[in-house]
Amino acid sequence: HEAMYMNQLLLLADAKNQEPDPSGRWGIVGVGLMPWDNRMREALEAQDCCYTLVTRSPNGSKAQVIGSIIDFVYAPEDRRACVERLASPQVKIVSLTVTEKGYCLNVDNQLDVNNALVAHDLATPEEPQSAVGLIVAALKLRRERGEPPFTVLSCDNLPGNGHLSRMMTMAYLDAIGDADLKTWVEQNGKFVNTMVDRITPITKPEHIDLVKVDYGVDDKWPVIAEDYAQWVVED
Repeated sequence: HEAMYMNQLLLLADAKNQEPDPSGRWGIVGVGLMPWDNRMREALEAQDCCYTLVTRSPNGSKAQVIGSIIDFVYAPEDRRACVERLASPQVKIVSLTVTEKGYCLNVDNQLDVNNALVAHDLATPEEPQSAVGLIVAALKLRRERGEPPFTVLSCDNLPGNGHLSRMMTMAYLDAIGDADLKTWVEQNGKFVNTMVDRITPITKPEHIDLVKVDYGVDDKWPVIAEDYAQWVVED
């Protein structure tokens, strides 16, 4: 959803012949946290991080190339480098699409410190494996370097997803015992609630075949979605 909307904004700027300062031009850097994300990394790298979006409606289908992703970082290959990427002052927003399981909360919405990823990160915070561990490690570096925190923006379709993001982050900071960092994040950090309304099934082999047959495009990871889209972001 975010890549599609970002692509629309970039195309709108181009249509208006706007030539913004390159340092102010937005783009998305994807991050794969889990070992199975290597398949997506390989697919995107082979396609210059572009992919085909096919939208379907009762009136037919249409395809477009999404080019708003400019890079993809595969964290298991170098977790410290991934932390550094998020710590860069160029990064303004860290968005999450990790599903409910990725928040590492228990049934009481408390951080599950017995979760294997969380337990690893509490013992080795410089090489985080979980989303919350990565967020906190990057925020720690930004504070040490005098940089403001990034905005955490959850794109997972969960009620109060921004509240959940804040909850997991603060609980993790409690678990590592960094009171000063927690205070800094509480005072300066933003965890935005969002709502996404769009049917987007997981990409299957038949979708890859469909894009190749109908549009003549050999895309290793196309996205199929309904033509209706709504994305509400808390101000």
